[in-house]
Amino acid sequence: MLARSVVLSQRLYGRVARRSLARFRPVAPRGPPTPPPRALLPSANDKDAPPGGWKFPSFEHIKALPNGWTPPPKEPPKDHPFHVDRTKTGGHLPVYSRLRNDNTKILTRIRKVRGDVHALAKLVREACGGTDTWVHSNGHTIYVHGDYVRHVKLFLTSLGF
Repeated sequence: MLARSVVLSQRLYGRVARRSLARFRPVAPRGPPTPPPRALLPSANDKDAPPGGWKFPSFEHIKALPNGWTPPPKEPPKDHPFHVDRTKTGGHLPVYSRLRNDNTKILTRIRKVRGDVHALAKLVREACGGTDTWVHSNGHTIYVHGDYVRHVKLFLTSLGF
């Protein structure tokens, strides 16, 4: 029989847990926690900043539910070269996490992006602390290496989406 201290994979945990839930408990995920997003503030060495620096609303006025839902804006923002459509059912922002490589690699996926996708990818990269960010070949999806779902949702909400 398996000892209690054995760390099980998700698949094996599901098989064993169906037989005896009282004997096993989930183990906390390994690895360092995801860092919080870096604030986009104007700095002296920021060459891409517009005159006067970056201007984004603060996160304080956003009222998000525990699951991350925020009410959609009354009017979509017009001052960005890109737009992120919300889902049809529920009006959620289309930001999801995706597990790859046998559940060892976590990606954050931003779907339904229209317009200048590369401009949004650059802003998301800076908001997530400079992590790897790339645009999928379909041209409407952005991937971020790491679990940044809540950070990206707050960031998109602060932009007015």
